[in-house]
Amino acid sequence: MVYFIQGELTKRIKIGKTGNMDQRLETLQCGSPDVLRVLKVVSGPDANDRVYHARFAVEQIYREWFEPSDRLLAFIASLPVSTFDGLTYASLGVLRRDGTQKALATRAAKHQKTIRQERRRQSLIKRRDWQVTVSVPSIGDGLITMGDYIRAKTASR
Repeated sequence: MVYFIQGELTKRIKIGKTGNMDQRLETLQCGSPDVLRVLKVVSGPDANDRVYHARFAVEQIYREWFEPSDRLLAFIASLPVSTFDGLTYASLGVLRRDGTQKALATRAAKHQKTIRQERRRQSLIKRRDWQVTVSVPSIGDGLITMGDYIRAKTASR
């Protein structure tokens, strides 16, 4: 998801990409003396912060930080409403203290579910005993499991 976050004092806008909005806001706020507020979040498979960086290159101050021009603010205002709009680190803390962290997490449930599914898939890939066709002198040619291959290689040392 691509986020647009604005500092309340400087009014500068950060355009970036994250997989976990609350964690990203927490990290950014930790390093900023300015109170940061989420303006909009754009999610979806085509959400790419570099597209917005190129589009607003004239307003770019440094890396992902942009001057709040009328053009940029109008564009942000035209984006669809997101569930993160107006979120600050302080309001995130209130939500957590109120025991509604679960509710906050479900704001981006579809996105979070996708992340969990990908982590599960990666975990299964790591644990799976892959079958490969190799030539190992002590076993011969043919289809064996990766575990057999590793055992044969360590035994031949």
